[in-house]
Amino acid sequence: MDLRWITRGAAAAERMRRRGMAPNGHLLWQLYEENNLRFGHPDYRSIVAVNVSRTLAAHYSKAGRMGITRSRTWVDNDLLKLHRFFPRATRNELEAMFPERTWSAICARAWKDGYTRPTKMPAPTGNFLLDQILSRAIERNISLKELDALACTRRYFSSRGWKRGRFKVEAHVRAVHVLGGRLRARPLDRVAS
Repeated sequence: MDLRWITRGAAAAERMRRRGMAPNGHLLWQLYEENNLRFGHPDYRSIVAVNVSRTLAAHYSKAGRMGITRSRTWVDNDLLKLHRFFPRATRNELEAMFPERTWSAICARAWKDGYTRPTKMPAPTGNFLLDQILSRAIERNISLKELDALACTRRYFSSRGWKRGRFKVEAHVRAVHVLGGRLRARPLDRVAS
């Protein structure tokens, strides 16, 4: 290992610091900028108006490094509450339970731990066979993407191919067989004119 490269880099970093810049070329944070951030903490937009040489993202990052933001770690009691209520509670209820966290943070932690919310029933399509396929898939907790994989229908169900006027009978037949159903013909009721 050649130490000249390491010493050359360290010397360059020291020269940049003397000029008030980080090795990546960004300006170093001044004491008055840090104080503005510390005392105006939750209102980042007003701080950006004062520290004009810094972006909003830079303020978020610096606040995290300074340790003035709330703790983002999940404690055991919060995790138990999340695991218990995430599948059944509404979004508003969950946001009220965890007021210090955003909705995306709540969902990310629940998904990381393997908890999901129940799949919503798709809107009726008006096609009896297709509606039966979709309701059976929901009953068996099979997503439309998984249905495509099981029935070998590429992305017909997950991309909702029937909405673009491409009604594929073969894809529907395969899905019926995969879901354990069977197709039967039945006579149409005669409509009196």
